[in-house]
Amino acid sequence: MTNNSIVSQKNIVKSCQVLHRFEGLAFGLDQPTILCELRIFNFTEEELLGFENLVSRLLDDPGTRTSLGGQNLVERLVKRLHFWSSRLQQQLNIPVFDSCTVVQIELDSKGEDFWRCRFAFPYAISETSIKALDWIFAVCNASVEYSQSNSQEILEQLAKKLVLLRKALDYYSNFGTNTIHLQRAAHELDIPRHTLAAKNCCYGLGKNSRWFVSTVTDQTSGMGVMLAGNKLATAKVLAKHLLPVPDHRLVCDEKDAIKVASRMGYPVVVKPADKDQGEGVFAGLNSEESFLKAYRAASEVSNRILVERHYAGQDYRITVLHGRVIKIMVRTPGRIIGNGKQSVADLVKVEQSREQYQSALRRTGKMRLQLDDEALGLLEERGLNTESVPEEGQIVLLRRKSNISTGGIHNVIPIDNVHKDNCELAIRVATILGLDIAGIDLILKDIKHSWRETNGVILEVNAQPQIGFSQTPEIFKEILQHAVPEDGKIPLHLGLINHKTLAEFAPQCNRLAQQLGCNGYSTADGFWIKGEQRGWKPPSAFHSGQGILLDRELESGLILMSPREILQFGLPARQFSTFSVLEAPPLFLDNEVVRQAIEFVKYHCDLSPTIIDVDSLEAINQLI
Repeated sequence: MTNNSIVSQKNIVKSCQVLHRFEGLAFGLDQPTILCELRIFNFTEEELLGFENLVSRLLDDPGTRTSLGGQNLVERLVKRLHFWSSRLQQQLNIPVFDSCTVVQIELDSKGEDFWRCRFAFPYAISETSIKALDWIFAVCNASVEYSQSNSQEILEQLAKKLVLLRKALDYYSNFGTNTIHLQRAAHELDIPRHTLAAKNCCYGLGKNSRWFVSTVTDQTSGMGVMLAGNKLATAKVLAKHLLPVPDHRLVCDEKDAIKVASRMGYPVVVKPADKDQGEGVFAGLNSEESFLKAYRAASEVSNRILVERHYAGQDYRITVLHGRVIKIMVRTPGRIIGNGKQSVADLVKVEQSREQYQSALRRTGKMRLQLDDEALGLLEERGLNTESVPEEGQIVLLRRKSNISTGGIHNVIPIDNVHKDNCELAIRVATILGLDIAGIDLILKDIKHSWRETNGVILEVNAQPQIGFSQTPEIFKEILQHAVPEDGKIPLHLGLINHKTLAEFAPQCNRLAQQLGCNGYSTADGFWIKGEQRGWKPPSAFHSGQGILLDRELESGLILMSPREILQFGLPARQFSTFSVLEAPPLFLDNEVVRQAIEFVKYHCDLSPTIIDVDSLEAINQLI
């Protein structure tokens, strides 16, 4: 690990060395773990506060440090270094949540005094954690000089490095918004989790595990997902159930599109039949000129284009979880509201200064709401330009769709304020398509009144809805608590065994597992459930342990690993009910590697290890 510090009169963090990267869990953490050693020179409480101040100037929403604690100044610094490096990754949808574990702090007084600190921290992707830490080290070292000089140059240099870092980390940021919030919820609920592939994550262990890809689960109907991905097919199915769907036509070319739009009458909507999240959607098209422009833009993202009648009303998203409405939002396209004094251009500047837009600008480098071609076209349709002064209360739309990514504003509506018919309609749609989690988009003139009275329409169905975090973070916990039984936990037992004796001991593994009440066990040779071996020989006992924990037939498991495998890979689970040391040969316990492995496991099992005789499988004694 390098130290990319700005040239400073004093470096607090001198160097950082990666000692080991564990593929599994270590030091009590709930994610794969890296062990590092830091060299930290003496610093003061005032300098620590200066570091905090500089970070708050650079990071968008740096978070609170009040719960970090620390027994001494060095530990408090280390916890903050990790906290902000993980915070930075979270802002890029890289799921790193657990706190770090300070393993050892000692003063090295040979030559120049410094503290040698070993600490373990979780990672989702090791490269991103290390790159984020490098930047935080640079900020820490620059903070001393910045506190003394208040140098704008230092601030600008660090900000430039942050922009470059975000671009570098963005390459790895393929987890998705829903996934990071679900993983955060799992961490806070202490539900075990294991990333299978990018957005594909397993929550829980064995029989109590559930798989998610974003908000699509292993219980979601595959046919429902397929239908929801095709707006035309969805509408046909719902229409056969006598539900209100939009009048739209699939067009074959530009000439056909113009003919359909003319027959429907403007305004109309253009949208791809096979895209979601508002991609390629253009609503409220009032002229053939704007229609053709929208049709050509939509054709760039899909060759299956729908022309749809425009329906007046508000855009609502009703999110359904297992036959129950859990969230309702009203979605408004990006807009300004006149005050009779300021021009359109000035009102846009005021709107852009809102934290919603500034926060997105800091994260992405892009202003979501601006006077671009779409905004200028909408102004022209209303006979306005950038210098026009809208009247008091006049709403001027600058976007045709209400997606947050294009400047839309979403507000949560209390479910009690919504007519029950509208909730029942959304639930009915999700049930018909077999979707356990779904986002139902409705156009309604007033959600307080029934869709039957106001001629509401089902605009589209999302099988993988974006839930939204800022206003309703608790919903992700609700989703997991409903989906994952018993907090995803099953009884787990860990056995420490000399790999040289494993072949001789193999016939007794099943008996030991039965004594512990387990229906499955794993070794370096594979894993067995109900007496049947699953799969073939794994690379290690660690990988065998990972495999058995993913098997939904596992009700309770025994994981057998050698001391060296534990120290090399870490553990496949965070917590074990019991820890047994299988004594063989007689000098096994006197081995330094064995003693290190026993100390390692203490972070993951509350009980002291029990020594078990290999031949009789009887407990000899308990280590203290």
